[in-house]
Amino acid sequence: MLPLPATVEGRHFDVLAANAPAAALSPRLVAGANRLRDVFLDPAERALCPDWENAVVGLAWSSAPASAGAGPATT
Repeated sequence: MLPLPATVEGRHFDVLAANAPAAALSPRLVAGANRLRDVFLDPAERALCPDWENAVVGLAWSSAPASAGAGPATT
């Protein structure tokens, strides 16, 4: 059986660990890289997603509250 690509990311999208199959998918999937920075600043990363603009907008809106932590309580 072939090993599957795997990464571990921190709260701020920093790559904490990645295996060789993950790095084969994208050279930016290595420990120490920041996925969020890479997706905005590296054209090669954007090229991996044909519908990049819509995907990034959806990802930003869906993950921003979780990344920012709990908001103020509403009553």
